[in-house]
Amino acid sequence: MSIVLELGDIEQDARLAASAAGMDLSAFMREAVRAKLRESNFGVASRPLDLRSDDDLLQDIRRNFAPEFWNRFAELRKKSADDVATDAERQELIGFSNSVLARDAERLPLLAELSRRWNTDLQTMMRQFPLCIRGGVQ
Repeated sequence: MSIVLELGDIEQDARLAASAAGMDLSAFMREAVRAKLRESNFGVASRPLDLRSDDDLLQDIRRNFAPEFWNRFAELRKKSADDVATDAERQELIGFSNSVLARDAERLPLLAELSRRWNTDLQTMMRQFPLCIRGGVQ
């Protein structure tokens, strides 16, 4: 289902934020709405873990950044490692790193819940669904 969203006077801000995240505007807005729904206690993702199905948990565990995000993140990491990144690029890299770490922090309780349900340890779950920061979800 498609929904047309009039951004009005926030369109430029949304475009800048999407660009900084290495995402196209549509993908960025989907993620922003998803995050707001979760934050506001709407939708499946906001239900307590014990009330969510395994499929719901798996869907949230597998949710990932757009390929453009990972490409830009890799580019920024290489520039930083090669010591050729500008100050703005270093700040952008910090933002990307913070996004990846936040995503990992969201995934950990989901992995822990699945490991409890499936009667396995968390390390086994993390091998099956590696954390983003270690390159497992790209």
